[in-house]
Amino acid sequence: MKQLKDIAADMGVAYIFADWSRANLVLDGARLREEGLPVILDIMPAAGTIVARTGMLVTTSERMVWFLDATRMDSTSSEDATTVADMLALARQFIARVNACGDYRPIDSTQWQAEWSMLDENVSGVCLTFNLVPFGGECIEL
Repeated sequence: MKQLKDIAADMGVAYIFADWSRANLVLDGARLREEGLPVILDIMPAAGTIVARTGMLVTTSERMVWFLDATRMDSTSSEDATTVADMLALARQFIARVNACGDYRPIDSTQWQAEWSMLDENVSGVCLTFNLVPFGGECIEL
């Protein structure tokens, strides 16, 4: 099964899967330059579902995935809008690749929101929230 980090790697974009505290540390200062930008930040899922049907267990996870690029501390709203538009284009490409990989049910819609300065590093971009549902499942005895 293709993981989200594999899809990001295929796109040539850095990928971080972490909780908020660890992500903030990774993105901070010198470590940011090691990872490179833009970056896809996948916050560890805090919720999901387990569905049991016809002897199969299917686990889903509610994902919060950020597409971020560096911005200047004193950036203008026009510069931020450009970064957001660029990151929204990257997010659309990411969703298209998730849907094309064939390992997950297609993501047919997702909410997005713009982000400015939620982390210590000067970044802006967009956040997508979606439910990731893998095809198949784990066989169990009911």
